[in-house]
Amino acid sequence: RTYHNLTSRYNVYWNGNESLKTGVKDHRKTAVDDYSEVIRLFNYGTKSEAAKLNGPMERALEKGAIGVQKHSMVFGGKERVKWIDDGYLMMGKAHFYKQDYISARRTFDFVARQFSYNEDMVRTAEMWLAVTYQQMEQYEKAAPLFEALENKARTGMMPKEVQRYLPLLIADYHLVRKNYDRAMVYLNQGLQTAPNKYFKTRVLFILAQINQLKGNNDKALQYYAQVIKKNPSFDMDFEARINMARVY
Repeated sequence: RTYHNLTSRYNVYWNGNESLKTGVKDHRKTAVDDYSEVIRLFNYGTKSEAAKLNGPMERALEKGAIGVQKHSMVFGGKERVKWIDDGYLMMGKAHFYKQDYISARRTFDFVARQFSYNEDMVRTAEMWLAVTYQQMEQYEKAAPLFEALENKARTGMMPKEVQRYLPLLIADYHLVRKNYDRAMVYLNQGLQTAPNKYFKTRVLFILAQINQLKGNNDKALQYYAQVIKKNPSFDMDFEARINMARVY
């Protein structure tokens, strides 16, 4: 058991997860935002942009499959190698970023059911399942999942990934639906939980756009100024300065 835990983590899962992270990072650099309207907090790109991720995502899928096939140990109805459920989750994310949403949905749903004894893993899988439904435009399925996760987050501890991303993902859900008042509530929460400068900068820019749209010019100016201080990408910096001039 020690051998399979060690090998599945460092020989399999680590390599696959690094490939996944590299693909996501590269995608963020190349995905194009439409600044003519309120931008998405999470830009998953077009189908053609997602196709460029096939290399790193296929590697993540391959590593995940190897981990399950060679290192899984199920006794008494429970998986005894703790990196197997992480491997399945990684595979779901790889399908998601490839925009193979049907495979992603099946994988996240499987993780939530198969590893029901691991509450942290269930909550993380449910969060990704909600986002997958959102991308499939099945909003009637995404909304109750987000609501349930939000209620559980108020009453107990959540895994770090859910703590950091849930407010941001719910904000993005409302942005898609153009519920800007609701989105602002979660965007402000997201400023406190956002894991890095990339997301904090996008939150500030979106808050500026919404306030500009609503005619709150002073607030919009303040948010655009904060965006510029974050040293964003050239495109976002340019748009922030142009919008500041328009608002002024």
